[in-house]
Amino acid sequence: MWQLTVEKATFSEIHRILAFVDQISAEAFWPEREHYFIKLAIEEACANVLEHTYAGRAGRLAISVAQDASALLTILVQDWGQPFDPTQVAAATSLQESLDKRTPGGLGLHFIRQIMDEVSYFRSPEGCNVLQLRKQLAPP
Repeated sequence: MWQLTVEKATFSEIHRILAFVDQISAEAFWPEREHYFIKLAIEEACANVLEHTYAGRAGRLAISVAQDASALLTILVQDWGQPFDPTQVAAATSLQESLDKRTPGGLGLHFIRQIMDEVSYFRSPEGCNVLQLRKQLAPP
């Protein structure tokens, strides 16, 4: 299992989180295409926490990644903000509109749902939000 905790996460820490994902990918031998999409899902999940949960203020953010022998990938993105279940957010409905008519934002969860096989949420006994992302990779 790989873990990264950023005690005072802000948008300026996204590069550190992405470097963490690159390191895991290299160690776990993820195919390049899977690496790209998993990295995008983690980036979007972390950006959502920073923007919506912490509203631009620094806050604690933890990422855990585990991969079992069958290449099932489990990612946990944890924050210590107010309870918020992103899985209850409605799917984006304006995907067919042209970019000049769309409201900016709102696609992060759409991308995460498209990339991952399973997206779930729970509030831990320690009082943090946990977004769980799972994806079955092709066995090495």
